[in-house]
Amino acid sequence: MNKHTPGPLRVVQIIIENSPCTWAVQRKSIREQWGKPSIATYIDNEADARLFAAAPAMYEALVEFLQCGPNAGHNQDLIVMVRAALAQAEGKP
Repeated sequence: MNKHTPGPLRVVQIIIENSPCTWAVQRKSIREQWGKPSIATYIDNEADARLFAAAPAMYEALVEFLQCGPNAGHNQDLIVMVRAALAQAEGKP
């Protein structure tokens, strides 16, 4: 059983008066987030926040990849998962 924070997560910019801009990672759904603190706050830069938010998707994709064995490179659904996780980490749509 995994003990990491499940996704999906999203990156948000938070602006605090008299402070440089910082970043936070929150659950995707506002309903899930409401009344709960962010998963991570005060992250120094957007790239680190994106990587943090993408971690659950990347973890899932890598687990699936390892379970496919030597034919993993031929599994189109898995390739889509890996590309989506990497795109999230890179801040691409």
